[in-house]
Amino acid sequence: MENTFTSVLFYLVPILIFGPLFFMILWFVGLRDIIIVPPAVKEQRRREREEAGKLAALKVRKRRGGRFTTREGAGLSPLAWTGQGVAYLLFAGLVGYLSSAPDYLYFDPGDALIKLSLSHPGKRKVACRRRTRKELAELPPNMRAPLKCPRERWPVEIELRLDGKVLYRGLRKPAGLAGDGASSFYEKFPVAAGVHRFAVRLGESGQAGGSDYVLDEEVRLAPSQVLIVGFRSDAGRLFLK
Repeated sequence: MENTFTSVLFYLVPILIFGPLFFMILWFVGLRDIIIVPPAVKEQRRREREEAGKLAALKVRKRRGGRFTTREGAGLSPLAWTGQGVAYLLFAGLVGYLSSAPDYLYFDPGDALIKLSLSHPGKRKVACRRRTRKELAELPPNMRAPLKCPRERWPVEIELRLDGKVLYRGLRKPAGLAGDGASSFYEKFPVAAGVHRFAVRLGESGQAGGSDYVLDEEVRLAPSQVLIVGFRSDAGRLFLK
């Protein structure tokens, strides 16, 4: 029992001695201004409330004097409502008409269309080589790839011929800052419908006029038909569809 009483006194005496002193310090530092609001502050708050009330009343008067009020709804007359509805209907009808008309023809309906749509990476300018054991040992463990492959690739060249005449010839550089991406082509050519000899040549190894892939076929094009020229990377060949 004596030990318990001693423990209580051990905690209670500092509180009784230093508690009032600590409260007085807080009171003079800022607690007094929080509990007892000075008259100047009260007056300022009253003025702010008055200004806020006047501003709210002014906004209400402006709304009531305009086209719309919170109580009465729209202040428009029936004639104005009718005119607004007609304008909206005309606008919606115009948008609906322009979404499907007038008809736009990409080419003459009696002709066919050849579309070149192709994205293909050229060969690497420097062939990959296998690293030696010494080179692998000098590299960090996470970079020890057995092959060293420089990234830069050759541009891709495409030539289309229709009945022996050049329809298109183009050269595209590889994409990417390092020149290691694919070369992309997207071109359209309206041609006369009928039977034609169609040839495609693709060069990917940097040889001027070289032909790494060739396609030469006789095609029958119907009016309004679209013939797509592409490249299948998985099969490694050009195709017509």
